[in-house]
Amino acid sequence: MKGLIETPPVGPPGERLITLGVLVLFAVHLSFQRAPPYWLIGIFFLLTLTALYLRAVQSFHLSFFFTLWVALPLITPVLSQWPLDKVTPLVAYGVVVGVSQRLRKSVLWIRPGRLGVDIWLLVALIVVVSSGALLAWKAAIKPDLGPCRANIPAMPFYLMPLAGVAFALINSAVEEAIFRGVLLQALDSAVGPGIIPLVIQAVFFGWMHYSEVGCPKGLSGVAMASVYGLFLGYLRYRSRGMLAPWLAHAGTDIGVFIMVATSAS
Repeated sequence: MKGLIETPPVGPPGERLITLGVLVLFAVHLSFQRAPPYWLIGIFFLLTLTALYLRAVQSFHLSFFFTLWVALPLITPVLSQWPLDKVTPLVAYGVVVGVSQRLRKSVLWIRPGRLGVDIWLLVALIVVVSSGALLAWKAAIKPDLGPCRANIPAMPFYLMPLAGVAFALINSAVEEAIFRGVLLQALDSAVGPGIIPLVIQAVFFGWMHYSEVGCPKGLSGVAMASVYGLFLGYLRYRSRGMLAPWLAHAGTDIGVFIMVATSAS
């Protein structure tokens, strides 16, 4: 069915090795917490060329996108700020993929999936549980949300709901495309769908929260976001589409926005 995600075939050993190499490099990048060294970008680029030479299409998707994610912010610091830090590489990736018929056909994750009663219940459960966990985190950790609040521009009070919804829809769409889209599809091709791809994509999703100005952050944020990434990955598998995890993610992000916007300045 065209509305459901098709699982890519497991790739050859070369494709798996490239995917593994990209993940190791990206883990190094996330650990730097600063502008990546040029040698790291160079290795990303070499892996992308290798995937292209071997016609390892799924590892090419992953390597090419992560190369853009790491390299583009070096052009100007503006591209390292939300939402351009993730939107810009995703758009550039989409343009390149869009002009190649073979690459377009190999993007199997852009499907809405199904939204039956069981999926709606899972979406609601994820939003409720994750929002409750955020409130518990705020009460227990008492984090300084000032840096997060500083990212919300000054605006009339009546515009805040619109800003919250816009943030939730954009942030969730971009992060789902990256982690439950590009990354999870590459992992499915490397080892086959199952618990290993779910865990890996969830860990990287959580790790991203360690140094970013976001909520939650720090080690507690890594743990919470990793568990949350597991839920969203499972929802993507269960619904065989991106719509359900996007809705769940957006619902939680609205809660994040409210928590940050109503925190003490």
